[in-house]
Amino acid sequence: MRRELLKADVIVTISEWTRLRLLRLKLVDADKCVAVHLGATPPHSPPQASGRTDIGRWLTEPYVLFVGRIEARKNIGHLVEALRPLSQLNLVIVGEPGFGYEDIVDRHLARFPSDRLCILSRVPAYELELLYHNAIAMLLPS
Repeated sequence: MRRELLKADVIVTISEWTRLRLLRLKLVDADKCVAVHLGATPPHSPPQASGRTDIGRWLTEPYVLFVGRIEARKNIGHLVEALRPLSQLNLVIVGEPGFGYEDIVDRHLARFPSDRLCILSRVPAYELELLYHNAIAMLLPS
């Protein structure tokens, strides 16, 4: 990895801790290493009317968000089992069907209360931004 680090024009880390660690280990030059913190940006302005009404209700009630392909390796069953007893929380899933989708629907999502479950395959970017911003948590059980 040292050779690749020396050849790079810039090294981007996801935290200041990682950047400082690389500098302390003398793996990179300080002028070539920058930390870019990850995070969600709050919505810039209210969304424009899009004709969609399916996310409105979910923005006003507490929910947990999952964004990703709906497939077996994402362990959505664990997410459902963890949230099912928490009747005050809804589950919003944004993602397209993937490998094992039918099994996930039959074995896991069918057991989650339908009035607390919202599944969307694709949403415009500003709606996804609103969903991220208003969620009480985002869970990635994979």
